[in-house]
Formats: sequence, structure tokens, C-alpha cells
Amino acid sequence: MMCIASAQAHVMAAQQGTLNIVGDAAFMVLSVPVSAFTAVDDDGDGALSKGELAAHTGTVRQQLKEGVQLFEGEQALPLSLMMVDVVGHDNAPEAPSTQLMVMGRFQLRGDSSDGVSELAQTDTMRLHFNLFGRDSDEQAQDISITRQEDAHSAHFTPERTTQSVFPSGLTQVRERVSHHPKKALLLLLAAGGMGLLMIRAWWRRRPLACHMNSSRSTEA
Repeated sequence: MMCIASAQAHVMAAQQGTLNIVGDAAFMVLSVPVSAFTAVDDDGDGALSKGELAAHTGTVRQQLKEGVQLFEGEQALPLSLMMVDVVGHDNAPEAPSTQLMVMGRFQLRGDSSDGVSELAQTDTMRLHFNLFGRDSDEQAQDISITRQEDAHSAHFTPERTTQSVFPSGLTQVRERVSHHPKKALLLLLAAGGMGLLMIRAWWRRRPLACHMNSSRSTEA
């Protein structure tokens, strides 16, 4: 898993991430903007050098644990940060970067009464992300969530910081309605209009159908 995560981290685009649930753990790889962190950019250039990261490792890790949380029910699951590093460039690997690469592991809860840890229930799990940068293109984060054959893509914004890990169809509809009420209203009105048109068309054809049935009865 570490080798796979390291390969993902090398090609991870800005404001992208993955959360892979395997057994009783969830492995996370994220690219997070440096401007989302406070009191770490000493020279104020909007980028973080390896020296600045080394000097503020504790601060960065604390803000990561507060800004990225996985909940099972109402309980926040423990996060172990395995790697936090600046995103190096092939031509300048030591240069300061505007993005931080993060690798972490959430410990999931499971029933191990029989000696084997059972899979956690993802239908009660929620992912919280609240590490957005100052620039306009740093106001969103996309995280792909996978577990065996299940896959879900979550889009986080400052207005939408918490989402279900694997939402049901009804949950997805509720989330869209709550976060996009105008679009939901338009869709509802459109559906209602289509329904009225169908009823109107059926009502217009009804007398003709009744007349045809009456004629057939007379002929019989």
C-alpha cells in the first residue's frame, strides 16, 4: 500500500486526492495548497520550502488532523500521518512549492470478537475536508473514494466540507437539494410541467377512446 500511495503521490495533481478503504484501514493521499495553512510560510512567498516544513512540521500535522477527518457515525477516527512533504519538481526538486503532498492512514473500527477484524460500515462514514487555499483555483478539492468494487468521487468546497463516504441514492438527492436549491427547484418545476403535459395529452385522447369503445359495443 505504501508503494502504491507513493506512486500516486508522485503524479497527484493539485487539489486532488484518493481515499482507499482496505480491510480495517483507509489510506489517504492528498495534494493540499500551502496557503491553506497558517503560521508556516515564514518568508511570505506563498510557497513552502523543505526548511520551512521542517521548522513547522508539528503545526502542519496538527492543522492536517483538524482539516481532514473521517467520521464513523459521530466518532472521528484516528489519523496517522505517514508522510508530509513539499511537491517537488523534476527540474528543481528542492525548490519551494505551493502544494503539500500528504499520505495518511485512518484506523477504522471493526468487530474483532472472532479474531478477525470485520469490514467497517461505510454507510455511516463521513469525510470532512476544510483545507482550502487563498487563490480562486484553490477553493475546491476532489477526492476519489474506493473500496473493492465501490467507487465514489467527492467534490469539496468551503460551502460543502462534509460528505458521506458512499452515499445512497436518496442521500445524493438530499445533498444536491441542500447545496443546489435553485437547481433542485428548477428540476422539480420541469418534472411537474412534464407531468401536466402528459395528463393533458391523455385527457384529450380520452373522449376519442371512449367513442371508439362505444362504437364497438354498438356494432356487437
